Amino acid sequence: MIEAFKIINCMINRKEFFKKINRVVLKIGTNLLTDNGEIQLTKFKKIVDEIVTLKSYVKDLVVVTSGAIGAGYTKILKKEKPLTIPLKQASASIGQVILMKYYMDFLGEKGFTVSQILLTDNVLNDRVRYVNARNTLNTLLQYNVIPIVNENDTVAVDEIKFGENDTLSALVTSLVDADLLILLSDVDGFYLNYDDNEKRVLLTEIEKITSEIEDEAKFNGSLFSTGGMKTKLKAAKITTHHGIPMLIISGKKDNIIKIVFSGEDEGTLFLPTTDEISQNRKRWIHLNAKAKGRIIIDDNAVIAIVEGNKSLLPKGIVSLSGDFHNYDTIEIADSSDKIVAKGLTNYNWEEVSKIKGYHSSEIESILGYRYYDVVVHKDNMVILHEKN
Repeated sequence: MIEAFKIINCMINRKEFFKKINRVVLKIGTNLLTDNGEIQLTKFKKIVDEIVTLKSYVKDLVVVTSGAIGAGYTKILKKEKPLTIPLKQASASIGQVILMKYYMDFLGEKGFTVSQILLTDNVLNDRVRYVNARNTLNTLLQYNVIPIVNENDTVAVDEIKFGENDTLSALVTSLVDADLLILLSDVDGFYLNYDDNEKRVLLTEIEKITSEIEDEAKFNGSLFSTGGMKTKLKAAKITTHHGIPMLIISGKKDNIIKIVFSGEDEGTLFLPTTDEISQNRKRWIHLNAKAKGRIIIDDNAVIAIVEGNKSLLPKGIVSLSGDFHNYDTIEIADSSDKIVAKGLTNYNWEEVSKIKGYHSSEIESILGYRYYDVVVHKDNMVILHEKN
C-alpha cells in the first residue's frame, strides 16, 4: 500500500477528542432528506433527531442544509433534475420555504429556535459583508439559536452555487471558527478501492490529502445532489488548512451522532495540517477575496516571504499586472508565475509600478509620500506555497 494510504486504523483517542468539541457545523446531504428530490418526512425527522442529539453534546451548532432545489422542483414538475438557471431559481424559492417549515416545526417541537441564513458568493467575497455575516451567526449562537444555512439559490447566477454545499459548509466552518465540520452523508467515509468490493477499505483518519487520495475520489453525486467525494475532499482541504478537523459519516445509520461522540471509530476524520491559517482575516483572504492584480517577485523575496514569514518589500518586486487599488487583494507570484502568496496591498498599481525594485527608504522621494514601508504586510498575507 502506498504511503498516502498508510493510516487506516484510528490513531487518536476519539472519545477524548470529541469531548473538546464545543462548536460544530453540520452539513446535511440531500439524499438524507429526500427521495428523488422530494422531502420524505420520516427521513427528515430522523435527521432532526440527530441534530437534537448533537446539540446535547456541543454548545453551538450551525446546520448547512441541502435539498431546496430538488424539493421545490418536485413540487413543480415531479420529473428530472432542473437544467436551466431560471428553473433552478424558481425551484429554490419554493424549496427553501418547504425546508424551513420542517426545520422550524420539528426542531420547535424539541424546544429549539431556528433561523434562516441565505448566503451568496459575493457576500463572503466582500470583507464588510463577510464580517457582518460572521457577527450575525455569532449573535444567533450566543442566544442558543440553531442557524439553518443554505445558498441563496434564488438570486445566485454563477452556476447558482458556490460549487455545492460541501464547499459552503467548509466556508461557514471557517467563518464561525468552528471546532469541527461534520459532513452527514449517505456514505460511511472515505474508501480506498471503492469500486472493488473485495479490496474496499475505509480510512478512519487522513492526515494529508495527497494526489493519490484525490485520484480515489471517483464516484459522483446523485440526481438531485451536486456533491460527491471530490467535493468532500475540497471541503476537507479548506477546513484542515484552517486548523479545523472534518468528519465524514453516514446519516443513514441510526444514532450516528451518539456513536461518534461515544468515541467509536466511525467514518473518516480529516486531521488539521500543521500550516493552519488561524486568523479570520487571513482565512477570508485565502478563500474569499478575489484578486484584482498580480505582482511578480524575485527569488530572494520568495524566500523571505515563504521561508522567513516576512512582508513584501518594494525592492523584491519585478513586475506587476492588473488595475488594483489600495487595500485590494493581489496575488504574489515567483519568476515562473507560480502563485506563492495572496494579500492586501498597501499601494495601488501606479504607485507599485514606480517604487518596484527600490528600497523602502526611497518610497517618499519617489512618490512624495510614504504610507507604509512594505507593499503587503505579513499580517495581511497568506502563504500558498509549501516550504522546502
